[in-house]
Amino acid sequence: MFKHILVPLDESEQAEQAVPVAVRLARASGGTIILLDVVPPPFEFGPYWGEPPPLVQSTIDADLTRAASYLTCLAQTEIFAGVDTETKTVFGNPASMILTLVSEQDVDLIVMTSHGRNGFSRWVLGSVAEAVIRQTQMPVLVVRDHSLSGAYNNVDQPLRGLVALDGSPASEAVLVPAAQIIVALASPGKALLRLMHVLPASSLRDKALREQHAGAYLQHVSDRVQQESAKEPHLSVTWSLISAQDVADALLRKAAGEEQRDKDGPYDLLLMATHGWGGFPSYDLGSIVERVLRASKLSLLIVPSPA
Repeated sequence: MFKHILVPLDESEQAEQAVPVAVRLARASGGTIILLDVVPPPFEFGPYWGEPPPLVQSTIDADLTRAASYLTCLAQTEIFAGVDTETKTVFGNPASMILTLVSEQDVDLIVMTSHGRNGFSRWVLGSVAEAVIRQTQMPVLVVRDHSLSGAYNNVDQPLRGLVALDGSPASEAVLVPAAQIIVALASPGKALLRLMHVLPASSLRDKALREQHAGAYLQHVSDRVQQESAKEPHLSVTWSLISAQDVADALLRKAAGEEQRDKDGPYDLLLMATHGWGGFPSYDLGSIVERVLRASKLSLLIVPSPA
């Protein structure tokens, strides 16, 4: 489970939507939450080289003081009661400083929103999230508004996660953290993971053989995940196979519950690895992740594939 959960914040209400999700995961795992606010260089003074001029330095110091006060006040709110919480305030490039802290603090999960405060006064959270996802070796849970917390608080139905696989070992890097996260978020309620593979449309001659191969693979992986999660009786694992020309579009449609034959959709969470290799057939999972990240309205867990 996750022992050090990093939550990057930019002092906006939108960014704070990651907090309830991170707290729920920390409670389930007994982990520590690290709240991080990165103060970027003040753009209004223009570029400078070397040590900041006195006026720039005074602005930076004031921003750091305000950021530290913000995090201290936030950490003292009721939602963090009983959760080990640390605060960090640093100056620099937001994406670079997030990645540095991940290494220094042994962070094993980043929970952040894809959108924060707009304008030039603070960092643009969406572009920072994309930069972090491209470079980090740790899972990133991108939270979209309050939909995820609303879903796991609904005890009348299971929390539903859609896992994208391309038939390769690299894409399977998502499986363990996917099971851990959805069980932790759903607890004590039920959770469902649906494994999905998209086969590109092909000739009738190839279709039956490809579907047979892919179906056998998904059944094998589904059985394996269920066996590895045997201690989690509230987790169900199923699988789905569809044909489509556009993989990213098929994932988005499936996640939104637009597939009429899918009794489990719409889903609450999308879960993907960053890359695959040599599936049946292979496709560029990295580019698909970026498209899904930008277009999906669902929260998204992105797990780096092994090098």
